[in-house]
Amino acid sequence: MKCLKSILFFPVFVSLILIVSVHYYVFLRTPVGPARPIKFHIKAGTHSWEICNRLEDDHIVSNAWMFMASALVTRKISRLEAGMYVFEGKHYPMEIMDMLFHGRTLNYIVTIPEGSDVYDIADRLNSDGIISKKEFLDVALSPKTAVFFGIHSPSMEGYLFPDTYYLSPNMTPLEIVAEMVKRFKQVYTPAFASRAKELGMDQNEVVTLASIIEKEAVVREEKPVISSVFHNRLRLGMLL
Repeated sequence: MKCLKSILFFPVFVSLILIVSVHYYVFLRTPVGPARPIKFHIKAGTHSWEICNRLEDDHIVSNAWMFMASALVTRKISRLEAGMYVFEGKHYPMEIMDMLFHGRTLNYIVTIPEGSDVYDIADRLNSDGIISKKEFLDVALSPKTAVFFGIHSPSMEGYLFPDTYYLSPNMTPLEIVAEMVKRFKQVYTPAFASRAKELGMDQNEVVTLASIIEKEAVVREEKPVISSVFHNRLRLGMLL
């Protein structure tokens, strides 16, 4: 009888293991994230299970139990650092684990105003004590950086999107540029690319024109007028 029970139980046990394994694999291989940037504060002494539950509640991870299991297996469960974090976009569970384990907490909030060129951005980052102007410009103006991001331009001018950014301590100039390029790509949608193609313009030409319009316009209402003037000049083969 015991032997019969064992025979019946074994396939059930194997099936359960397979189901759990598949779910865990999907959990590890599927990036998730909140719809908008979210601040996540971990107070000193917070229990690990509470952290995992809150991560799931805020849609930073998809499953608190599996995240907890991963933390236990990797022996990081008791070493998640307290502090203020900012999560934006989708991340794999182990990326979140790495951020919490290494304590990559929020330290700087910087707002880049509309119309800022690469020099304005460098000044802002320098004045906010985030990184020196020279360090940033060395990277942002380098053709190698543009090549790295697959951008056909001599520099990153026009591709550093003006927005509010949450920057971690000790970020390199390249990492800061990457954040701004990431935001640019979120805004420059396929619809934009399609419209540019209709106008006979490539991405770099659109960015150049947008930068000129930003610089020329004193108020937002002037932008359509200035844009129309520039487009007419382009159609006539005239210099901007």
